[in-house]
Amino acid sequence: MNFNGNGFDISKYLGGKNVDELTIKELSFIHLDYHNFRHKLKTCYLSSNLYHLTETLSCSFNNKRTSQYVPLMTSFAILDQIGCLYSPLGKSSKYKNGIKRALDLFSEVPESHLNLLVTLRHGLFHDGSLISRNDKTKTYVFFRMITDSGKLISEPDSHWDGVFKEELSHHTTRIDLKELQKLTLNVLDTCLKLLKIEELEISLKDPKELFYKYLFGIDL
Repeated sequence: MNFNGNGFDISKYLGGKNVDELTIKELSFIHLDYHNFRHKLKTCYLSSNLYHLTETLSCSFNNKRTSQYVPLMTSFAILDQIGCLYSPLGKSSKYKNGIKRALDLFSEVPESHLNLLVTLRHGLFHDGSLISRNDKTKTYVFFRMITDSGKLISEPDSHWDGVFKEELSHHTTRIDLKELQKLTLNVLDTCLKLLKIEELEISLKDPKELFYKYLFGIDL
């Protein structure tokens, strides 16, 4: 599949293929093309879980019942997935954690902020808490969510010592959910751009694994 060929029609190309004829690169294109609900093949449609995750992320801000946890969970799921699957050609990361790898490889987020995001993710998925208290590592972070700061992370005036006081506002680390959304979508856009110019490495080698993990088949 040559994305850069003159007059290349991706829809026509995929429309002439069966699922088992698609290469890992072609499946990765469908996976990363999150703007489209589905791609028509010869005998079925294929839809990416990234479409559904990004739609969930966007819609979550429209309802106060989903505007806090859902943006975090979907953004972290997307970034974790990307970090485990893709990397820019010739570029490596020292991180094994998928979220850290994705942001290290496809963004300019500093290391200190990578650590804060993963700390938040661990607490969130462990018990739904927005507080991290780890006496072994002396990591104490009091998180709260915002949507209008214009920057991803606003660090506290003074770091929290892990002691619950009457007032913790000066020790609050604020995560801007809209900025996290923007960052997550930028990572996806960068991956797709690199794929199209043959500069994206795909960690999976078996097309069937990518298909069964991240794509949905829909009958015509």
